[in-house]
Amino acid sequence: MIKTTTINVTDDGIFINDVKITVVDLIADNGIVHVIDAVLLAPDSTIIDVVRNSPVHTILENLLDEAEFSDPLEGYGPFTLFAPTNAAIQALPAEVIQALSEDIGLLEDVLAYHLVQGTALSTDLSNGLTVPTLLGKNITVTINNDGVFINDAKVILADIRTDNGVVHVLMQYYCLRQQLLTS
Repeated sequence: MIKTTTINVTDDGIFINDVKITVVDLIADNGIVHVIDAVLLAPDSTIIDVVRNSPVHTILENLLDEAEFSDPLEGYGPFTLFAPTNAAIQALPAEVIQALSEDIGLLEDVLAYHLVQGTALSTDLSNGLTVPTLLGKNITVTINNDGVFINDAKVILADIRTDNGVVHVLMQYYCLRQQLLTS
């Protein structure tokens, strides 16, 4: 299994995942070496592991596999996945499900709208907060007496932490409706 890494350049330096590169560009006969200040470890429990081990996310698992999102979600991240259940996906109109199965680009867009770069724990969310998704469109958090909602979808289980992010389980496939309406 191939794991991906994230490189971040900040005012504090260059980081691969969360590990700082302390010396760059040591030339060797067979390549270049960069010295880091810690050991890079592959994640043990990933977002895709949560999806694969959940009996209520088998359809989402198939959609992620079909759109080739599974490998990146096995990587380093961090990511936040707002994961609709099988029941949420099955509640969609048949023509919407058909459109997803026929248009891989639409499926990729819809799945990217369920993903956020970084770890957004429930304690990081506030009423009215807008969060950019990997699709580049914002989702809106609503917190009221009825619970926590991402757009119109209620979060029924929050903060399933993994080594590469967090998963929040949704009762509804919120972003599909939104994406189809704005396409």
